[in-house]
Amino acid sequence: MAGAELPGPELATASLFWGRPWLLCPGPTTSPAALSAAQDLALACGALLVEQTADEHDRTVALVSHLPQVAASALAAMLRDHAAEVALSGPGLRDTTRIAASDPRLWQDVLLRSAPHLAPLVARLAEELLQVARALAEAAGSSAGGSSAGGSSAGGSSAGPGEVLRELLQHGREGRALVPVKRGGTDSDFISVDISVPDEPGRLAALLAVAAQAGVNVEDVSVDHLPGRPTGVISLVVTRAQQGLLHGCLRDRGWTVLGAATATPTE
Repeated sequence: MAGAELPGPELATASLFWGRPWLLCPGPTTSPAALSAAQDLALACGALLVEQTADEHDRTVALVSHLPQVAASALAAMLRDHAAEVALSGPGLRDTTRIAASDPRLWQDVLLRSAPHLAPLVARLAEELLQVARALAEAAGSSAGGSSAGGSSAGGSSAGPGEVLRELLQHGREGRALVPVKRGGTDSDFISVDISVPDEPGRLAALLAVAAQAGVNVEDVSVDHLPGRPTGVISLVVTRAQQGLLHGCLRDRGWTVLGAATATPTE
């Protein structure tokens, strides 16, 4: 369970599988020698071994790999005729559509082969979205009619639009907190520190140097340029335990730290 959305040997790296789950699915006819060879290969690549049956594997990847691909592609497909609006988007749209850049020919076959396990997941996602659509339609109607957000929804539920949306957002937050970020750590173990920087050569290197001097390990980096402005925002992902140390070192050296860092920064 590794890699990015773009294929090709030029993207190969020796650390591709380091710390990533490697699912082994021995069957009734798998010889001990074959299983041992596969285990040795995975360990030599630095992967984390996980044994599953073939059916468990198929159900797992349908949820954590194939469903996200469908969701990202469906969202990105809605953008095709909105180039002007998309040009104004922030990192949220980029993050949620990243894997939509994957090879359609490859994924067509993958999704078809995953159909028995994937179809019910897509149907469940579609129903979640339909509930949101009904809640928003009711809210729009309530707003136009001057009534409150309470009462029953169009789908027959006693929950009002606000409750439906709040439940989805809360459940999404809880699910996101389970997603591994690095070396088995989940999203809730890390935090993003956002810094405003001039769009000049060497600023990223200088920023990372400050973190290194402070003894802070940067787990991930993202850069977001602000359209039409000579500044950008660099986000450094660090452990929560080191957040305060990094904040203090940056401010002492004159860097502009934006707001209070959050585990899931908004646009």
